[in-house]
Amino acid sequence: MKKNISPELIQKYLRDECTPEEMTEVQDWYEYLGQKDLNEGERQKIDANLKERMFAHVQQRLDTLEPETKVKNRQWIYWLSGVAALLLISLKFFIHTAPGPALSVEQSQMVRVVNNGHTIIKKVLPDHSQVWIKPGGYLSFPRSFTGAKFRTVEMQGEAFFEVTKDHQHPFIIHSDRMTTKVWGTSFRIRALPGSQQSDVVVLTGKVSVQLENAEVMLLPKQKVTFIHPKNVLKKDTATDMSGVQIWQRQSLSFNNTPVNVVAQTLNKAFGVHIIVAGKALGDMLMEADFTNENFPDIMEMIKTSTGAVYRLEGTDIILEKANQ
Repeated sequence: MKKNISPELIQKYLRDECTPEEMTEVQDWYEYLGQKDLNEGERQKIDANLKERMFAHVQQRLDTLEPETKVKNRQWIYWLSGVAALLLISLKFFIHTAPGPALSVEQSQMVRVVNNGHTIIKKVLPDHSQVWIKPGGYLSFPRSFTGAKFRTVEMQGEAFFEVTKDHQHPFIIHSDRMTTKVWGTSFRIRALPGSQQSDVVVLTGKVSVQLENAEVMLLPKQKVTFIHPKNVLKKDTATDMSGVQIWQRQSLSFNNTPVNVVAQTLNKAFGVHIIVAGKALGDMLMEADFTNENFPDIMEMIKTSTGAVYRLEGTDIILEKANQ
């Protein structure tokens, strides 16, 4: 772990522009400043004097420099002391959840979920809309939509939305430089960091996707691609729906069926590639009734009924016994 981070990274964090990896780096740096060796009582005192410790931490480095270097670097310490109070406020929002892949960050009335794991995270929003976040993605939303004209969220990475209908309060999603506006529908947004393209694919309902200079309306099985270098939206029919097949709800029943056979059925139904690790798990019999469920929710139910876990590895889905 790096023991120091750049002022530019702190500025990015304060502007809420960090990638999930950069957010983790800031969090690790905060832990390095001394929290990791403290008990809970001492930990509560840290936030009160974090600014002074940050200042002292940099001052100690300055004391080891040559005089001419001190003059050059003292500008940086004055800048850091100015942002320390803001950073103190921001760092309070890191809250470790129970063991799992998600890290939730609450800022006043905002909640952020970051998926740093290898499975898909499901989040239910205050209006009962549902969002499934793939590994590497994050979602930011208010604790409550009450009193707001719009239901506004922000996301990065790849996520699938099922939005609760409310024609009086449109649902707004900010991702990359795109703004997606919906009233009640299901669709996938993919806005991967560093990618030259982002896209939106609609399964049900109607959405509009906007840039500063353009707006495109989408109906079911239509897709729009945002081409970053050209700053344009390209609309077409989503002839290949394989990328969103896991989000389409289906009904499947199994009666004393081996897990291996269940996996083969899911592979065909959702266009996935499940690998069952271990003969004991593969031979285990399952009885299940999956009614109107999408693939990620089915996998969560399989985990519960078999005691297994799964992880995404490229295009493969590894299903194995826990602690294997």
